[in-house]
Amino acid sequence: MKINICNLHDEIIKRADEITKLDRRISIENPEDLLERLEIAIQLASDIYDYASDAKIAGRKMEDRLKNYRDAIESLGFIRNKD
Repeated sequence: MKINICNLHDEIIKRADEITKLDRRISIENPEDLLERLEIAIQLASDIYDYASDAKIAGRKMEDRLKNYRDAIESLGFIRNKD
């Protein structure tokens, strides 16, 4: 399954933004509201962790493919011009 790294990063940003906005909706007078917001924040943090892990794996696969491409090109006699 192909994973689009940019889409994962968009989901990470979206959920992180949701966490930062939770404090604007918390009612200190209502402990149940506070507990509900905490549960939401924990779920969002869990989502962020999962998406970040998937993005890291996809990024490593992409780097490995790029290294293989570079090695193949260099094996044909081409060299990298660092200028």
